[in-house]
Amino acid sequence: MFLISSLLLVPARPARWLGIVGLAALPLAALAQTAPATLLNRLDVGVGSQPVTVVTGDLNGDGRPDLASVDVDGSSISFRLGAAGGGFTNGGTLPVPASANGPQDAVLADFDNDGDLDLAVAQYAAEEVLVYHNSGTGTFTLAHTAILNGARPIALATGDLNGDGFLDIVSADHQTNTFSRIVNLGNGTFGAVANEGAGGLPVSVAVADVTGDGAPEVLVGHFFTATVQVARNNGSGGFPFDQVSTVAIGGSGGNLAVADFDGDGDRDLISANIGGPTISIRRNNGSGVFADAGSANVVVGSGAISFSGMRAGDLDADGDLDLIGTEANTDRAYRLLNTGGLTFAANGDYAVGDQPEGLALADLDGDGALDLVTANFGFGTSTLTVRTSPPPFVLTSLSPVRNAHPAGLSPTFGFRFTAPPTVGSLSAVRVLSSQFGGSRGTSAAVVGTEGQLDLVGGPLRAGETAFVTVPAAVQDGSGQPLSNPQVYQFTTSTSGGGDVFAPRASYSVPIYCWDVAVGDVDGDGDLDLVDVVRDLFASGTEGVEVRLNDGSGTYGAPTLVPVCSSPYRVKLADMDADGDLDLVTSCFGSGNRVSICLNTGSGTFGAPTNVSAPFACYDVSAADMDADGDLDLVMAGAPGAVRLNDGSGTSFGTAITFGTDQVERLVVGDTDNDGDLDVVANSNGNTVLVYRNNGAGTIATPTTISLGGVDAEDLALADFDADGRLDVAMIIENSTQVRVYRNTGPAGSFGAAPVSFFVGNTRASRLAVADIEGDGDLDLAVSTTSFGFTDNLEVLRNNGAAAFTPDPTTVQTGGGVIGLVSGDVDGDGTADLVTADNNSSAVSVLRNPRLLDLTVSTAQAIPAGFYRNITVTGTGAATLAAPIHLHGLLLVQAGGSFDPTCQPIFGPGDLTVEAGATLATCSMYTVRITGGDANLSPDATYIYNGTDPQFTFDLPATVRDLIISNPAGVTLVEPLAIRRTLDLAADSGNFDLDGHMLTLLSGPTGTAMVVNRGAGVVLGTATVQRWVSPVFNPRVAYHHMTAPVLSTTVNDFRVTPGFTPVVNGAYNTAANPLAVRPYPNLFGFDETRGGPTAPFDRGYFSPTPVGQPTSQALTAPLTSGRGYSVYCPARTYDFVGALRAGDIAVTGLTRTGNNGKSGWHLLGNPYPSPLNWDAVFFADIPTGMSDAIAVWRPAVSGGSNGQYLTCANEAGTLPDGEVAMGQGFWVQVLNGAPAPLTFTFKDYMRIYDGYTDPRFNRAAPGAAAVSATVPAAERPRVQLSLRAATPEAEATETVVYFQDGATAARDAHHDGAQPEHNVGLPTLLTLTPEGDELSINGQPLAALATGTTLPLLLDVPAPGSYELPPTALANLSGTAVALVDRLTGTRYDLAATPRVAFRAEQAGEIRSRFALEFGARVLGTSSLAPATSHFTLWPNPATETVRLSGTAAGQTVQVLDATGRVVRRTTAADVTTFDLRGLTPGVYVVRVGEQSQRLVVR
Repeated sequence: MFLISSLLLVPARPARWLGIVGLAALPLAALAQTAPATLLNRLDVGVGSQPVTVVTGDLNGDGRPDLASVDVDGSSISFRLGAAGGGFTNGGTLPVPASANGPQDAVLADFDNDGDLDLAVAQYAAEEVLVYHNSGTGTFTLAHTAILNGARPIALATGDLNGDGFLDIVSADHQTNTFSRIVNLGNGTFGAVANEGAGGLPVSVAVADVTGDGAPEVLVGHFFTATVQVARNNGSGGFPFDQVSTVAIGGSGGNLAVADFDGDGDRDLISANIGGPTISIRRNNGSGVFADAGSANVVVGSGAISFSGMRAGDLDADGDLDLIGTEANTDRAYRLLNTGGLTFAANGDYAVGDQPEGLALADLDGDGALDLVTANFGFGTSTLTVRTSPPPFVLTSLSPVRNAHPAGLSPTFGFRFTAPPTVGSLSAVRVLSSQFGGSRGTSAAVVGTEGQLDLVGGPLRAGETAFVTVPAAVQDGSGQPLSNPQVYQFTTSTSGGGDVFAPRASYSVPIYCWDVAVGDVDGDGDLDLVDVVRDLFASGTEGVEVRLNDGSGTYGAPTLVPVCSSPYRVKLADMDADGDLDLVTSCFGSGNRVSICLNTGSGTFGAPTNVSAPFACYDVSAADMDADGDLDLVMAGAPGAVRLNDGSGTSFGTAITFGTDQVERLVVGDTDNDGDLDVVANSNGNTVLVYRNNGAGTIATPTTISLGGVDAEDLALADFDADGRLDVAMIIENSTQVRVYRNTGPAGSFGAAPVSFFVGNTRASRLAVADIEGDGDLDLAVSTTSFGFTDNLEVLRNNGAAAFTPDPTTVQTGGGVIGLVSGDVDGDGTADLVTADNNSSAVSVLRNPRLLDLTVSTAQAIPAGFYRNITVTGTGAATLAAPIHLHGLLLVQAGGSFDPTCQPIFGPGDLTVEAGATLATCSMYTVRITGGDANLSPDATYIYNGTDPQFTFDLPATVRDLIISNPAGVTLVEPLAIRRTLDLAADSGNFDLDGHMLTLLSGPTGTAMVVNRGAGVVLGTATVQRWVSPVFNPRVAYHHMTAPVLSTTVNDFRVTPGFTPVVNGAYNTAANPLAVRPYPNLFGFDETRGGPTAPFDRGYFSPTPVGQPTSQALTAPLTSGRGYSVYCPARTYDFVGALRAGDIAVTGLTRTGNNGKSGWHLLGNPYPSPLNWDAVFFADIPTGMSDAIAVWRPAVSGGSNGQYLTCANEAGTLPDGEVAMGQGFWVQVLNGAPAPLTFTFKDYMRIYDGYTDPRFNRAAPGAAAVSATVPAAERPRVQLSLRAATPEAEATETVVYFQDGATAARDAHHDGAQPEHNVGLPTLLTLTPEGDELSINGQPLAALATGTTLPLLLDVPAPGSYELPPTALANLSGTAVALVDRLTGTRYDLAATPRVAFRAEQAGEIRSRFALEFGARVLGTSSLAPATSHFTLWPNPATETVRLSGTAAGQTVQVLDATGRVVRRTTAADVTTFDLRGLTPGVYVVRVGEQSQRLVVR
């Protein structure tokens, strides 16, 4: 089933196209089009005489709309068939029975359900309704005649009255005051006619479901009673008398339109009132009850409304239903556009034919827009007038886009249309600036369908919000105006700013200051200042002060401009579109006016033009509300009002009011992105109301933002979350609360819960929106006010998603802030703030300085300034020359340093100190020297260099280095761990731990140390760690350790899990200590134990508590400065106690025996830092004590295996002469020393110059113990190693050097020994003439000239192959150095021999075989030729005999074993044969004179 007129039901089969024909009621889904109709083209189509009605639909099935006109005088129906392009061809005429008044109305509908449109005709005089069936090709046959028995039908409507799926017919019966029901029985046959009372001389009828129950009602318009009757359907097609109601209208009831005009889902009623220029608009409450909607009767046109000429359709493509009707007495059609909320605005009229009556709407030319056809009833007229629209001219895209931010200061505007615009018409586009140049012109070009415009007159101001109007005056080439004019806004960018403001500049006003605005009023390119002054309590100075900017943000003396009485708010706007900014002031006093003072162009203003305003006009905005390119007035008051500018800036139209409550604050913007400006205003009803514009300045019924029992004091509109929609920010009255209601769109929805913030501790008063930081999102500035003379501004920084920082930046301003605006007053590209300070009678200017980015890569003092980011690179050393402001990030990179030198850093900037960087502070309480967040690396250096006592608040729990350089000292406030250095500078006071634990860390990355450069010490108990590496000590081994703290015990060696010390006093007295159980694993050393002849290891003892000689308790104290031998695994050992500094004396250094193993003492480094033994002065070594020290290094194999590293006189095998923190070491009291001796550790012996981490006990496995010590340049030196001939073998080393003052014999200062031979590793020593075994042998320098030989002592742990590689030959200046193997008689030039290999046949000492031979100085010679032999042995290897040849007869021939013993001897002949039987297989040497060769016996 298919109908045209009231309801579109579900078709039983495919339906043909139909237009809007005989419209009485429209379906809920709006009859829409793709673009507005402008109806520029006219075509007159000939039909029969005096057509009164026209209907449209696809009659012949070709997909195009056709026309059918009801010709009264011709008693016929004329068909005109649609052709391509909107033309028509003659489709023939259908005669109807002639009568005095002829046919009056017709409808098209599919009555027989065959998919094509049939025709019903009302025969007025014949009192009948004729039904014609369509053949499908546009040929009609009479199928039914309904006799109405005197009813005189004047109007028809159709609908399924009884719900059976067939379309019934309803007629308005003019003569009998009834309406008739003609019920369709199916397939286009109809039953008997039923009449229902209608009364009042019916003239129109509509069928529509107005009650929402699914059954359509019948609505009848009455001529006499000025009412519309609503007959309710009982659901089965009956209309009980008691269910009839009437709706009053404004005149005789003419044509009816019943449709959802306000978009609320039910059908409203509009009646065209016959004989008067009004229509009556009635809103449906949803149940079929109608009431006035706004103005009850709206005047339209200029004459009498035609009898049947009104239709509804979406004429402007905005999705709602508009109206078009005919005026019979002016021969025109009028158009009314729906502005929302059942309000309509006149929008054009069109000339048609003589005395138009009926009309229809349809897309006749297929362009997507509704066209108009009228039936011209004039006497003798036989035409229909068709008005069609050319393809609509539509704006499809904008650039900058709507609500764009940030946009450029000189943007190129790009507007894309559906057709090329004319260049001339593009000049109608206006850019409306409130800060510079007012209504700004553009230069235009057209590229394709895009209009490209450039701003003339210079750039916009940074951070301002500008509005753009693209009006209907923009045309395409055919002269068609723009169908969808647009007004939109964008905000320009700011750059380099922050929320750090310079101190305010204050400008006094003579009396109370109420408001402020900034803009360029004198055309010099900078922002001037205007402020409202008024005496609140008595008459006095009042008006608007104008202060001109000198270009730097400094303002001159004011000029007072008189305005209306009791001024309150001021705006700058170009009201007369002459390119300068005028004054617009709201006044709420006597008369309630808005005062407009036009600018002369130089910043002076003419006399005010006062425009009447609503009562209590507290606020005003200037905005283009009707998209015509000039600025209209939007006024607060009771109620609010819009007055449209006629373009002069001084003459305004009648007030268009909105709201019912008092509106005190309002803002204007396009909240629903429909291209016109809406109004957002507060009210007294705990709400904020959003009034939507219909595009012509008419304000619709508002949308409510409910505030939950509170009122809003100030408002702002901005796109805070960058989604392209304007959000609403507001201050809640008499509170510190700021709310942001996000616009969730698409039509402007603010229903989501707001984001709330609280500011200050007094009342918030005013809002300003600006990109304060220059980061591309819009921030909020909020003033807080009190009754004092200073208040604060708080800047809420936006993260770009409408989430604002909870710790706003606070800026001081004047007292009682009542006005707040933003603008770039000093021209630096940042958003500054200006306040009106009511209490302090002043205007405050707060400059937001441009922020600099600085990179420091050298030593640099940073000058005063405002900075965004400061980066100190790895080569930079930054200090502050003066206070600075920081907004972004202070980054100190690895290797860089930053010292503020006690200069403050203002602002919210963050601080990042990377690993390896250095940060200094003189702050009393915090190392966080900036106002923002601090990211402080636990692997950085921190310096306290204040002069007042400082505390370590905010210091990371772990640091790389801590430097105390404060004479007043520093106090620890929480536990702290240090990775590398605690440095107490020369001028430092104490570092007071105040009961908090300080931990000096030790681990794979290093071991912490303490440096005491002056009198400052660490007060309190600390933990000192000593890490023993499992890489170098994979097995349990003996380690010589010491406690680097005071007041600790043996138990401090306990590690859980991993190691528990064991002591047993029984060990000290046992005849067989090895049998004692439990066997101790921790020993002290006392060389006096056992007397002068006791073996060396007899000096070890197990420490026990005082007075408990047999105890196993772990409470024995560890003596500071003494070492301990601990059999322990590789672990981290903690020592807890006081940190030592200053002199530490070790007494009781004796020598009990007189052999080389006597006089040894195991000392320990007592400081929490390494020692540098090379730095020890001879004078500080007591007489009788050797300068040398020996450090035990466990072997990789662990256990008791290991070797000694020695150091004396800056020579030796101990790397750099450094003794690690926690390291024990050996010293020796020499024979004949006065006893006992005392050795005193002194602070200078500690390492001070930079961090060092000498490896505890060990070098890397397999590496030779090469000294890193560099002696004086002239000191000749040889270092020789001994190791097994395997790749991973550990080496031992001996050192020989030459220096004046040294002797061939052992002396205390130049030579060094070790307590015993190495264990489990080879031992290599030199021997003095007296038999002393030396690991360091200092020889007189003169011995190089005369030559000297130093015997070597080797001690190998097992038989096998060994190597003697030289590891250093330094400063010998041509002196030959040879390694002599007396066994083989071979001399090896060490300069040319990387290693000397030999084999040891058995474990133990090897004496007298090897020697170092230093030859005479041979200038120009770098090497000494090795010894060679000229005789031959064969076979070699040999078994029973060996033959020898090449010797001189009579020479003695000897065979020597590995010990040098002669085992065979004979006299040489030409060929000599030796009998080898009886010799043990092995290596022997055959010697003939000075020549020798190796012989292998198998």
